[in-house]
Amino acid sequence: MRATSLPQAEYDLAIVGGGPAGICAALQFAASSQRIALFDENDRIGGQLLKQTHKFFGSSATFSGLRGFQIASLLEEKIRSVPITVFSGVKVWALDEKLTLWLKHPDYTAAVKCRALILACGAKEKAVIFPGWTLPGVLYAGALQTMVNLWGVIPGRRVVILGAGNVGLIVAYQLVQAGMEVVGIIEKKQSIGGFQVHANRIRRLGIPVFLDSELLAVEGGNQVEWALVRSAGKRVRFAVDVVCIAAGMNPQLELLRLLGGALGYDEARGGQVPLQDASLRILDKNVFVCGDMCGIEEASIAMEEGKLAGLSARGLLGRGESAELVEGIQSAAERLRELRSGDK
Repeated sequence: MRATSLPQAEYDLAIVGGGPAGICAALQFAASSQRIALFDENDRIGGQLLKQTHKFFGSSATFSGLRGFQIASLLEEKIRSVPITVFSGVKVWALDEKLTLWLKHPDYTAAVKCRALILACGAKEKAVIFPGWTLPGVLYAGALQTMVNLWGVIPGRRVVILGAGNVGLIVAYQLVQAGMEVVGIIEKKQSIGGFQVHANRIRRLGIPVFLDSELLAVEGGNQVEWALVRSAGKRVRFAVDVVCIAAGMNPQLELLRLLGGALGYDEARGGQVPLQDASLRILDKNVFVCGDMCGIEEASIAMEEGKLAGLSARGLLGRGESAELVEGIQSAAERLRELRSGDK
């Protein structure tokens, strides 16, 4: 249920982040009948799913055939039917090793304690700086999706996109749907990094992808007017009024750093990632990390990680592990391995 009052002083489990991973973790833990709170800084839970207008692919277990915002609505409806208190518009700005969380809301500040913690803080976009990067009209992919898909605001008519990973390809498709002209996708590497299904869709739309290319500068007076690109050994100027940066994501690790959680490095998954055991637990702590905060992967993996983290937290705080719970943890871990191996 959505909170209408101040948080309690203590919970059995606190979850930070109301995206797909955090919601799935909450739903799995809810069966334990213990006190659980989910904190999210946005006005509505759902995370990045709220911005996604394309249909997901895979299997029925990964919501195949549904659009992201539809999946978010389904998950939100499930949350309402279980004993979970959701605190929206709440920023968790600090925590300590005793698992005290400091909260900030427009109407109050508070500190709460928890016996176990699940961090599902998501990811942040990689910063890219180039001449003209501060001009109005230069937007990161997430901001552009918020404007177009959530607010119904078209910030311009002609856009060039920097980055041919999954985010760049998906955003290109969404902007065309919204009525914008995508004049091209600029990719520094020599191949497209996104899934083939997204690349094929871009080709069908006739959107050119410039590989082994570089955005050199953005030019204009009071706003974006031109994008200067190096491609095929030549300099090309595109007349645009929007430049979309989709250069990749990094796990959002600020809260984990406050706990002193050990980090490793995985370039393919966004750089620095937390070191965890098979249950997604941070070693020697009652803390689990799931979703893009673990490393950048697709939404289906984030949701399965959330399920595993929620079940593992139940096992940690329970008075003995039932055979059903053990089986559920093993099943979630196996499903996660299948998804990562590409067997969807």
